Amino acid sequence: MSEAEGGSQGMNVEDLETGEPVRELLNLEYDTSPVFLTGVRRKIHRRVATAHVASFSWNLPKAILLELIRLLGHSFGALGDTKGTRK
Repeated sequence: MSEAEGGSQGMNVEDLETGEPVRELLNLEYDTSPVFLTGVRRKIHRRVATAHVASFSWNLPKAILLELIRLLGHSFGALGDTKGTRK
């Protein structure tokens, strides 16, 4: 099949939508209800909260381990000091 007979998708070039939009569809446009927008916002906030919890559960054990290591290092360093050398 050649390009002139049906194009690459098997459609006639004349069948393509090239005119103005259908005027009846303009009357079907409605404002978005506040209930719908509230529901969408709640879903977004839930997803953001879930992402924060996942982030905390991933990063918090590392932070606790790092603080424990610092505490132990500071404690062992303090045990080695004598009273006379402290500033």
